[in-house]
Formats: sequence, C-alpha cells, structure tokens
Amino acid sequence: MSTKDESAATTRYLLFAKPEKFSYQQRALEDDTVKLFAQQPLLAIDVGEETVSVVDPASDALISSAAIREVTATPGTYAPMDQSSESTRRLYTQPLLLLEGPGSLDVRIGILPMRVTTWTGHQFRYAWRRKARPLDLDHAYRHDRVERRPMHVVTDAEWRSLVGTFGLATLVVDEYASGALDSEAKFMKVVGIAFAALIIAATTVFFGWFIWAIATGNIHHHQH
Repeated sequence: MSTKDESAATTRYLLFAKPEKFSYQQRALEDDTVKLFAQQPLLAIDVGEETVSVVDPASDALISSAAIREVTATPGTYAPMDQSSESTRRLYTQPLLLLEGPGSLDVRIGILPMRVTTWTGHQFRYAWRRKARPLDLDHAYRHDRVERRPMHVVTDAEWRSLVGTFGLATLVVDEYASGALDSEAKFMKVVGIAFAALIIAATTVFFGWFIWAIATGNIHHHQH
C-alpha cells in the first residue's frame, strides 16, 4: 500500500481505521482484511529523509509535520482483558508502533491478526522481542480511564517497513517465518485435547463409581 516518491525520497504509508472487533472464523477474518484495505484510508504518513508528515489522503492536505529527529517511535502492545469473565485473561496481544511528535503528531499503528484458531485465538505475524519492553497501553492507561486503543492499522509489510524506518527492526520477530505461530497452535491444541480427555476420564470414573456404589448398597436412598 505504501508508495515512494523517488524525486523527493518520500515514502507514503496509508493508515486505515482499526476494526472494533476481529472475526473468530478464519475465512471471515481474511475477507474482512481484504474489505478493510479496499476502503478509503483515513490518513497517510509521508516519511522523508528529514520530515514526517500526516496527510489527508483524499485531498492531499497537510495535517501536521515534524522533523524526523523530533519524532519518538515507541514499541507498544494492546492486549485487552476479557470483559466477559472475572479472569485476567487477555484476548490477544496486538503489536503497535507509537509515533509522537510536535503538534498533533500522535498515532498508534497496529496490524491485523494473521489468523485465528480455536486453540490460540487471534495470532499476529509480528511481535516485539522481550528486550524491546513494549508499552502495554491497556495496562498503562486503565487506571486513568483514558481510551488508548490503536487508532489505525496498516498492512503487515508496511508496519514492518515503518518499524525499520524508525530504527526498531531488530526488536521485532516474525513469528510466522520463525514457526512460532505453528508451534504455539500445536502446543495449545495438545493441551486442549489433553484437558478435554482428562475431564471425560474424570467424569467417566465418577459415574462408574456412582453406579457401583448404588449397586453395592454403599449409597442408600433415605425414606421420609
């Protein structure tokens, strides 16, 4: 989606609105991704050799601009809690790139899930390495009750390019290429199957004992 102006050595990245929620079916997730990136982008970021500009892609009007040396790029994550239960389970961990600078330059850019499975939930292609110490937006701002969700998403390729542009490429791991996503899916599937088998076995043993206890008189019916 990015475009490069050779004469001005400027690369444009198109930012799209982050979906309110992600589908839990793989085919629907893929269809939603195609539809999203076919829409009109909300913003564009032009990254040049010396400046970073936020632009309205529809009119090409300049919204804000800052010297690239004044822009702070911070690794971040968004890992919302499961509001449907009292547990502290995180629904997913979405990697973010946080860009802040003078004026109104304040964007939080994420990527979409690459896939979703019954065993792992939503999986993202890229993740920050532990040494990046990414800022957990959901945790950092929960007490302030300030909504700090990702504002925009870009394609996986553009996100990786942006990360590299701001010197953070070595802090990112490609979990798809490394096989980590497949390993996680296999492990969680084994754990899930083992847990289900344990529940079935325990239930079978209990009912077997219950029937035996009734048959042998170890459990008596009380007469009133």
